[in-house]
Amino acid sequence: MHILSLSTLVLAPTLSVMAQQDRPPDLLSEAGIFVDMCSQVLADDLVPYSVNSPLWSDGTVKTRFIRLPAGTEVGFLERDHWVFPGGTLLVKNFYLDLVVGDPTDPGA
Repeated sequence: MHILSLSTLVLAPTLSVMAQQDRPPDLLSEAGIFVDMCSQVLADDLVPYSVNSPLWSDGTVKTRFIRLPAGTEVGFLERDHWVFPGGTLLVKNFYLDLVVGDPTDPGA
């Protein structure tokens, strides 16, 4: 289980949660993120989200997605803390323009 706050990431594994989780896939293609890896078509159950204050990443463009296990929801521990159910998948993609400043560039 990972607990996120607005300023920090705290890793707080618990035995009960760790016992329920399967081993992460060895290959990205096995994670179920993309329906088609080559064209990067995302799975239908990934929900896009954005952050209020994105960090600079050397000019890259980032996309973010979340997948919650069926029938679950994100909970709250206390002020500014989230609790994600076991099996939650968070995805952050980094894209780099092949032609700097050209948003139509296929690298973005």
